[in-house]
Parts: sequence; structure tokens; C-alpha cells
Amino acid sequence: MKKSVIAVFALSLMLLASGASAANVIGLFGDVDATQCSKTFGVYVYTDVYIIAILDMIDTTGITAAEFLVDGVNAGAGDAIVAITWASPLTIGDVLGPDGFSIAFPECQPGPMIHLGTMSFFVLNGAYPAPDSRWCVVPTNDSGNLAVVDCQYVTVPADGWCFIANCTAGCDCGIATEESTWGGVKALY
Repeated sequence: MKKSVIAVFALSLMLLASGASAANVIGLFGDVDATQCSKTFGVYVYTDVYIIAILDMIDTTGITAAEFLVDGVNAGAGDAIVAITWASPLTIGDVLGPDGFSIAFPECQPGPMIHLGTMSFFVLNGAYPAPDSRWCVVPTNDSGNLAVVDCQYVTVPADGWCFIANCTAGCDCGIATEESTWGGVKALY
């Protein structure tokens, strides 16, 4: 628990320093405590990436749903087998697909950190993922939302956090929805 509180505090400081507009974050992390935003992938072994919502605990202390999209994974046939396990059976859409994804919970999930799901990668191609691959949680293409729904059923905006697969040095994880960062991500495609 102490590590989780420290991780949330550190992430909050990074968000404040970056000028983030919303204090709630949905991100990809290399560990369940949301302290690692990068991970090295090996061939023929399972590597887990965790999808976690981190709440500001001021205005939003829990959630009943979230809507988002994960961009940049691009696991083609023969690259990797990707299995996703969700923390709730109430899901709509494909988190890696073109339109977006929603997850709901039958009861309010208290913050500050809510585990939404786990993406397990079984890599088949040693070239996947490429070094310094940037995967980001972004607004859905379908509705344009990147949000959580609080325990009073009010939709609250969130920021998307990026993850770096096979980071080589000094990789910049961070907020995907800031114009400067998101513009840099879009320029890669």
C-alpha cells in the first residue's frame, strides 16, 4: 500500500508539472502498482501490461465505468498473441480496435488506483515490439471520449498515460492527450 501511495503521489507531481488539465489518468504500466511505464519484452515468454485508472481523490474518489482506446500496440499476425483479461465482465468494444472500448462495474470501485485490465503478450517475432514503441491511452475514435464515470454517475474527463515497450534509454512516458505530446505521437504514423 505504501508503494501505491508513493506512486500516486509521484504521478500527481508529474501531472502538475506537465500542466495536465485533468487530474484523473488512465494508463498502461509495467507493474500493478503503476510505478513502471516501460517494460522489456522477450520472445516466447508472457509479458503483462496493466491498464490502471488513477484518480485525483479530490473530485473523483471512485469509478463505475471508463471509456478509452489503446493506440500504438499494432500486434500483427505472427508478431504476438495478445490476451486481455478485464476486471469486469461488463465491456463493450475492442480496446485495440479502431473505435474504442468501455468497461463498467456493477458497484463503485474505490480509488486512488483501479485495475481495469491486463494485456498479456506472448511474443512470437523477436522484432516485436520495436525498440522504444510508444503505446498510449487516447480518446476513442467512436465518441471522442477519454473519461471515467464517477460513483455519482457523472462523466469526468481523464488524461491518457503512455507506456514504452523495449525502452532503450531515457524514454519519455507521459500524458498522451497534451497537444505537444499527442502531436508527436500522431507524427509517428
